[in-house]
Amino acid sequence: IELSTRHWYIIIIVLLLAAAAGVGVPIALKISSSASYDERLEFATRLLQEVPLIDGHNDLPWNIRKFLHNKLKNFKFNEDLRNVSPWSTSAWSHTDLLRLERGHVAAQ
Repeated sequence: IELSTRHWYIIIIVLLLAAAAGVGVPIALKISSSASYDERLEFATRLLQEVPLIDGHNDLPWNIRKFLHNKLKNFKFNEDLRNVSPWSTSAWSHTDLLRLERGHVAAQ
Protein backbone atom coordinates (compact mmCIF):
# COMPACT_ATOMS: atom_id res chain seq x y z
CA ILE A 1 0.00 0.00 0.00
CA GLU A 2 1.36 3.37 -1.05
CA LEU A 3 0.78 6.18 1.43
CA SER A 4 0.78 9.80 0.39
CA THR A 5 2.84 12.43 2.17
CA ARG A 6 -0.32 13.69 3.84
CA HIS A 7 -1.02 10.24 5.29
CA TRP A 8 2.53 10.05 6.68
CA TYR A 9 2.09 13.45 8.34
CA ILE A 10 -1.12 12.28 9.96
CA ILE A 11 0.54 9.07 11.18
CA ILE A 12 3.47 11.01 12.64
CA ILE A 13 1.14 13.49 14.37
CA VAL A 14 -0.93 10.67 15.88
CA LEU A 15 2.22 8.92 17.13
CA LEU A 16 3.57 12.14 18.63
CA LEU A 17 0.25 12.82 20.37
CA ALA A 18 0.18 9.27 21.74
CA ALA A 19 3.75 9.62 23.03
CA ALA A 20 2.95 12.99 24.60
CA ALA A 21 -0.13 11.51 26.29
CA GLY A 22 1.90 8.53 27.49
CA VAL A 23 4.36 10.85 29.20
CA GLY A 24 2.06 13.73 30.11
CA VAL A 25 -0.90 11.89 31.61
CA PRO A 26 1.05 10.17 34.41
CA ILE A 27 2.80 13.45 35.24
CA ALA A 28 -0.51 15.32 35.23
CA LEU A 29 -2.24 12.72 37.38
CA LYS A 30 0.52 12.81 39.99
CA ILE A 31 -0.51 9.63 41.69
CA SER A 32 2.34 8.08 43.56
CA SER A 33 3.55 4.63 42.57
CA SER A 34 3.66 3.87 46.29
CA ALA A 35 -0.06 4.64 46.67
CA SER A 36 -2.07 1.83 48.18
CA TYR A 37 -4.47 -0.27 46.15
CA ASP A 38 -7.45 1.50 47.74
CA GLU A 39 -5.99 4.95 46.93
CA ARG A 40 -5.39 3.97 43.30
CA LEU A 41 -8.87 2.44 43.03
CA GLU A 42 -10.47 5.57 44.50
CA PHE A 43 -8.52 7.73 42.06
CA ALA A 44 -9.53 5.57 39.09
CA THR A 45 -13.17 5.66 40.19
CA ARG A 46 -13.13 9.46 40.45
CA LEU A 47 -11.45 9.71 37.04
CA LEU A 48 -14.06 7.44 35.41
CA GLN A 49 -16.87 9.50 36.94
CA GLU A 50 -15.42 12.64 35.37
CA VAL A 51 -14.34 11.13 32.05
CA PRO A 52 -16.67 8.28 30.99
CA LEU A 53 -15.05 5.22 29.44
CA ILE A 54 -16.45 4.08 26.11
CA ASP A 55 -15.52 0.56 25.05
CA GLY A 56 -15.50 0.34 21.27
CA HIS A 57 -15.56 -3.45 21.08
CA ASN A 58 -18.41 -5.65 22.23
CA ASP A 59 -18.76 -9.40 21.80
CA LEU A 60 -22.06 -9.53 23.67
CA PRO A 61 -24.37 -9.18 20.59
CA TRP A 62 -22.42 -11.89 18.77
CA ASN A 63 -22.64 -14.22 21.77
CA ILE A 64 -26.36 -13.57 22.19
CA ARG A 65 -26.78 -14.59 18.56
CA LYS A 66 -24.46 -17.59 18.95
CA PHE A 67 -25.77 -18.94 22.26
CA LEU A 68 -29.39 -17.78 22.35
CA HIS A 69 -30.17 -17.45 18.64
CA ASN A 70 -31.18 -13.80 19.28
CA LYS A 71 -33.84 -14.75 21.85
CA LEU A 72 -33.31 -11.95 24.36
CA LYS A 73 -36.01 -13.30 26.67
CA ASN A 74 -33.57 -16.10 27.56
CA PHE A 75 -30.71 -13.73 28.40
CA LYS A 76 -29.85 -13.29 32.08
CA PHE A 77 -29.26 -9.53 32.19
CA ASN A 78 -28.73 -9.36 35.96
CA GLU A 79 -26.24 -12.20 36.37
CA ASP A 80 -22.47 -12.44 36.26
CA LEU A 81 -22.07 -14.47 33.08
CA ARG A 82 -18.80 -15.96 34.34
CA ASN A 83 -21.07 -18.25 36.39
CA VAL A 84 -23.66 -19.05 33.70
CA SER A 85 -23.22 -21.78 31.10
CA PRO A 86 -22.43 -21.58 28.14
CA TRP A 87 -21.12 -18.03 28.72
CA SER A 88 -18.74 -19.23 31.42
CA THR A 89 -16.88 -21.54 29.03
CA SER A 90 -16.65 -19.12 26.12
CA ALA A 91 -13.28 -17.55 25.37
CA TRP A 92 -15.16 -14.63 23.79
CA SER A 93 -17.58 -13.76 26.58
CA HIS A 94 -16.16 -10.92 28.68
CA THR A 95 -19.20 -8.68 28.91
CA ASP A 96 -22.19 -8.62 31.20
CA LEU A 97 -24.11 -5.71 32.63
CA LEU A 98 -22.86 -6.25 36.19
CA ARG A 99 -19.19 -6.06 35.18
CA LEU A 100 -19.82 -3.09 32.88
CA GLU A 101 -21.40 -1.21 35.77
CA ARG A 102 -18.67 -2.21 38.25
CA GLY A 103 -16.00 -1.15 35.76
CA HIS A 104 -17.68 2.22 35.18
CA VAL A 105 -18.05 1.62 31.45
CA ALA A 106 -20.36 4.38 30.23
CA ALA A 107 -21.11 2.98 26.77
CA GLN A 108 -20.25 0.18 24.41
